[in-house]
Amino acid sequence: MRTFSIVLADDEPQILHGMLGGIPWEQLGFSVAATAGNGQEALEYVQKLHPDLLISDIKMPFLDGLELARILHDALMHIKIVLFSGWDDFEYARRAISYGVSEYVLKPIDFEEMQQLLFKLHAELEEEYDFRTNRQRQEKIYQQSLPLLRQQFFTQLLQGKITQEYAAQQMELLDLSFTYPAYAVALMQTQNNEDILTQISVQQIVEEMLGKVCTVYSFGMYEQTVYLLGLPDTNSSRLILKSLEEAAHMSQRMLKAKFSCGLGLCCDTWMQLETAYAQAKDALEYNVVAKEDVITYYGDVTPNNRAQEPDWTCLLEPLELAVKHGNTEEISGEVKKLLEAIQKHKYSFNEYQLIILDIIFSLSKLYRRYQIQEEDGLAGSKHMVMRILSLRTGEELNNWLYNYCDFTSRSIQKQQTDQNAILANQARDYVDNHFSQPDLSVETMCQLFNVSASHFSKVFRREIGTSFLNYLTQRRLDEAARLLTETEEKSRVIGEMVGYPEPNYFSYVFKKNRGVSPAKYRKQEQANA
Repeated sequence: MRTFSIVLADDEPQILHGMLGGIPWEQLGFSVAATAGNGQEALEYVQKLHPDLLISDIKMPFLDGLELARILHDALMHIKIVLFSGWDDFEYARRAISYGVSEYVLKPIDFEEMQQLLFKLHAELEEEYDFRTNRQRQEKIYQQSLPLLRQQFFTQLLQGKITQEYAAQQMELLDLSFTYPAYAVALMQTQNNEDILTQISVQQIVEEMLGKVCTVYSFGMYEQTVYLLGLPDTNSSRLILKSLEEAAHMSQRMLKAKFSCGLGLCCDTWMQLETAYAQAKDALEYNVVAKEDVITYYGDVTPNNRAQEPDWTCLLEPLELAVKHGNTEEISGEVKKLLEAIQKHKYSFNEYQLIILDIIFSLSKLYRRYQIQEEDGLAGSKHMVMRILSLRTGEELNNWLYNYCDFTSRSIQKQQTDQNAILANQARDYVDNHFSQPDLSVETMCQLFNVSASHFSKVFRREIGTSFLNYLTQRRLDEAARLLTETEEKSRVIGEMVGYPEPNYFSYVFKKNRGVSPAKYRKQEQANA
């Protein structure tokens, strides 16, 4: 029997204690991951722990159970919810159903009835897990993969190998209605050590989560899965990223499997899908190198969004990848392999010079893509040709190529580091000047700076040394502590001044972080003065 995780939430400690001690959780196949005394705390636990089940009272401070259910429902959280209520109110029940609540239970709680409910929920969770992991179902899905003709059409469309007229004819023949307001392409790759049936299950989870927010066409292409997305508008990127992030949590929790995903920018017409696919490839390429990432959005990692240059030969692609994301050793290894491959052919010295120039020019597009200034003599196009033509031996040409690739790589890394530092410092400065705004959050910051939540959170933590929420909370509480010490304003007023308009929640957060209530803190500071 599987064990499923639970978060319990109730503002009455005796009820929480009674549920913890009065229900044989382990015998019923559950483990209590956390308990919360209010709705805000419950939300934080659910977002952090991703439990299978939330059991919550409706009436709670700071955030009631219905609002908590609505937030989880809107965030596409894959979780079952049971709500307790002391009111037999049809409107409560109706709203609970609309928010995807599994059960609506009236107080007082009958523990025998509660055990029967948990039996039922455990059976439903088991069935869902079996459904997702059943090997026969996976084999059936594998046999029912997209038809060959449709997959060939999508491949040709994304590679730009067909005319618009031919594409329109094929869409009609293949019953594809490409009349969406906007489009995007996501490219997903599972780890090489996953068996084929697990890979298919991961692909289906990703498709299911994306399908909640847009129309999805999925197919295999070069050992990767392509998700061609029909969108309601061109501002859907953040919602797509939320869906992909939830799919990543589900794959890890249910299948113990991980995947990498690259998402291109939204485009207006299906005729721009070739560009969107190239962007998704670039984002996935970055993600494969940066192992800690799971999902990468093209708009987060590339400073400008110009159309992609034509693909170069397979000999140049690994070198470009190493220059963009590798270290000195990796760059040196790729340059060596490239030169060894070239030197297998018999070229004159002048021909060899032209080949090195061709390689350099192919890499020089990175300066435009990453907006790097070409003022240095080594990288500047004005001096590059003359310098290469002045060299007299193959060894000198080889060394110059090594140095150029290393210089380019360091310039890119510096540019990316500077941009991340600028983003984090701007965000910190904004918090310092606007922490009194009650609705200040990661979401509002992402809208302000036009980045995804995962990228913003990662950059902020790495550059500032703590999470955004922790920094915001400490900034507010530091100011509150100062005001309590230096002014005679009431706690309620001070709470409003630092971004907590609800007095009880301000007192709760202050005591949780400083160990004492605002009033007691003021008395202690006055006594120590």
